[in-house]
Amino acid sequence: MRKNFMVRACLLAMVMVLPGLAEDHYILKLRTASSISQVCTNHGVNVLRAMSGSATGIFVVAVPSGPLSSSVLRSLADDPNVSGVEADSQVALPELAGVPVRASGQSTLPPLFNPNQNTPYYGTMAWDPYVNQPAVWTIGVDIAHMFSTGQGAVVAVIDTGVDPNNAILKPVLTGGYDFTREVPGGSEMADVNQSTTEVLDQSTTEVLDYTNAVVLTLNQSTTEVLDQSTTEVLDQSTTEVLDATPPPAAFGHGTMTAGLVHLVAPQALLMPLKAFSGDGTATVSAVVQAVYYAVDNGANVISMSFSATQNSSALQAAVQFAIQNGVVPVAAVGNSGIQTTQIYPASYTNVLGIASVNDQDQRSTFSNYGSGLVSLAAPGEGVITTYPGTNNYAAGWGTSFSTPLVAGGAALLFQLNQQAGPQAVETALENGAVNVGQGLGSGVVSLAPAIWDFESHH
Repeated sequence: MRKNFMVRACLLAMVMVLPGLAEDHYILKLRTASSISQVCTNHGVNVLRAMSGSATGIFVVAVPSGPLSSSVLRSLADDPNVSGVEADSQVALPELAGVPVRASGQSTLPPLFNPNQNTPYYGTMAWDPYVNQPAVWTIGVDIAHMFSTGQGAVVAVIDTGVDPNNAILKPVLTGGYDFTREVPGGSEMADVNQSTTEVLDQSTTEVLDYTNAVVLTLNQSTTEVLDQSTTEVLDQSTTEVLDATPPPAAFGHGTMTAGLVHLVAPQALLMPLKAFSGDGTATVSAVVQAVYYAVDNGANVISMSFSATQNSSALQAAVQFAIQNGVVPVAAVGNSGIQTTQIYPASYTNVLGIASVNDQDQRSTFSNYGSGLVSLAAPGEGVITTYPGTNNYAAGWGTSFSTPLVAGGAALLFQLNQQAGPQAVETALENGAVNVGQGLGSGVVSLAPAIWDFESHH
């Protein structure tokens, strides 16, 4: 049967802080939550959002802008009821600022084995090039599944959300939340209109990529590579719909990262936490809320395919809270191709910072690297994964796509011992890695040796 698959080179969820975009919004942490009314009255600020659960006592407040704001901030910092105040910075994908990961028209896709076949994959039928791709063999997923599939583990994915009706992911989704709209679920489909959703849900649809360099449309006889200069219409009716209302720049990214966690840990539950809008932007406060939510709702692992170049005390406190409560945080190290330690949350203590390599274990030219930042590396070039719609797949480039592979690996270890702490999981993954130098920490993750090391100690 003829079946078309969209393979899209999607934007990477690496974020950088854009100072001043939300300069009148601040994250305020109080020693006692009940003092918020008094604090607001004393300093003339307004509450925009009150966090709950383990984040109780943290508020997002509006401070009058202009010269007055500096005096308000000074008075807030001096208030004995206040334990911390910082700007609620806006974060955005670096691609939105014109930072390319690949040259226009560059594909570098891995070989697509059996592109016209589906294969059973833990209760669903999945596209064979997704299940059997070089990234899978590089980190040893097939051997690892002889010992663990992640059953009983929960991985929170902080991203743009997930398509809740994606056939591959739907059976393993649990307890998500959308912090951009303050509603349960974590769906990213609200970022597109009904017409776009209907197009994506047609399993025989060929979709032209509007925001990125490469699109592959695959059928039984052709593989067609298009770049940004291509104007050919692949499917007139589909293109007319998407021409009228193209998807947001980062739409689909969360479904892509979730699909890679699922590839490695197919029986782990996925908790989609939508902190990023479809345009690829978020606030620090939304990410902070998501981290606390993950801990409060039983996550064992948090996959964070984003990073910032400015530290946030509120984010650091949230991540450390997660670690103290037995959660393993896994974070991307960034796509600037530089040696650095100024990438957050990847460089926080006891966070697994993940770099990208190609299928020959060579550091990707775009991947950041260096001691104090990188813990491990995983494939991040042309990695094939799920995409919103009935039967769509995409290819991603960047540390955004290396990160969920390692998050899935951590979930495999939690199946073997739910009581193991973050340090035990991190140590096993690092001990099992293949050291390749290049500033890539302990090296390229290798799941079977990590499992054997973990079992030998637990």
